[in-house]
Amino acid sequence: ARWFSDSEAVVSTQSTGIHRFSKATMPIGNLFKNCTYYWGFSSFISYFINHPLYTPPGCNLCVYLGLGTYLFGELGNFSCHIAFMNMRPAGSRTRVIPMPDSNPFTLLFHLVSCPNYTYEVLSWIGF
Repeated sequence: ARWFSDSEAVVSTQSTGIHRFSKATMPIGNLFKNCTYYWGFSSFISYFINHPLYTPPGCNLCVYLGLGTYLFGELGNFSCHIAFMNMRPAGSRTRVIPMPDSNPFTLLFHLVSCPNYTYEVLSWIGF
């Protein structure tokens, strides 16, 4: 149950607190589709993590390496979302090309067009 509340909190916080939309582009049907995806995937993962035959990793280095990779990816993803938010002032409809700012995590804008997805994949690999 804890996994459900955490994933749902991330989705709703990200949608309401970080993103700025110029108009309502998300149909209400997508809300149910997105929630079904997050709840379904978290159920899938929690089944294997909480299964009685679950065997924890034998190597502590692997756990810490995965945790570090996950946290690095999440911090990079958050930094990219903040950079996206700062591209469009509140209430405006201006569109600009994303560029890196003083945050070193945004340097990935020079290499890929959507670094937030690159960081998200990295955090899933760490998970």
